Amino acid sequence: MENDHDVPAELLQSLPRCTKIRLPYLFACIFMITFVAGVCLYLVNVIYNRCLDEELLKKTGVAVEAQVIGLTISSGRRGSLYYEVTYKYTPLAANSRKSTPQINTSQTDKLKFLPLKTGQYVPILYAPARPGVADLNFNDVIHQSNPFQMMSAVAWVIAIVVAGGVFTFVPGLLLYLREKRLVQWGCAVSANILKTETVKGNRPVISVSYQFVDQHGNTVQGLKNIPAEGQPGYELFHRYFDNPKELPVALYDPENNFRNILYPSRFVCCYRAKNSL
Repeated sequence: MENDHDVPAELLQSLPRCTKIRLPYLFACIFMITFVAGVCLYLVNVIYNRCLDEELLKKTGVAVEAQVIGLTISSGRRGSLYYEVTYKYTPLAANSRKSTPQINTSQTDKLKFLPLKTGQYVPILYAPARPGVADLNFNDVIHQSNPFQMMSAVAWVIAIVVAGGVFTFVPGLLLYLREKRLVQWGCAVSANILKTETVKGNRPVISVSYQFVDQHGNTVQGLKNIPAEGQPGYELFHRYFDNPKELPVALYDPENNFRNILYPSRFVCCYRAKNSL
């Protein structure tokens, strides 16, 4: 290695160098995996319970008339509208005991919703074993439905959630693997910073242009975006800006010098082994 006096001690050990994942990146990975898994489990739980309720109504539901006490139109994402009917009903008395009135809210389509008025009666089914479980039953639609057909829609939603998580996670994983290989096996040399430029955005970064000379005497230029001052991760590089006399270090692949990074890595922490020279 050239200019060993400018190279941090942990990079002077025998290859492959000792590395470990940085805690912020590790926590980010754990959070992403937990978040995606949590969203998927939540969707499955909500829809599966809904399917069980619909199946219960289909098998054991009792038909009664419920009084409309509220009509609501709410908007969702992408301008979609949800038509909700709040109704009050009294389950049939069992064993000569007085039943407690129940209030429930169900969604319906626009054609059935628009003619409804507060105070009128609508057909519903409720479950005798769980009187609070009820749903609108226009044209006996519950007995004609397949409750578990909704699970196929859930499968598509879960696939979209997982695909989004993969789309977000994989680029970071590839960067981690790339930088880990360079930190473990790359050649370390002093570099010169040619230009720095602050790029503003939601998370400002400093675009750093640098160059170094490889083991064959070839001059190579690189570009790295590092967190701007005040952003997490800036502390890894601040010494290069606070002390202009301290040269940064570049790590490059000896088989392809265009694969290079400005040390240190945001993903991988290099540490000196106890038995290294």
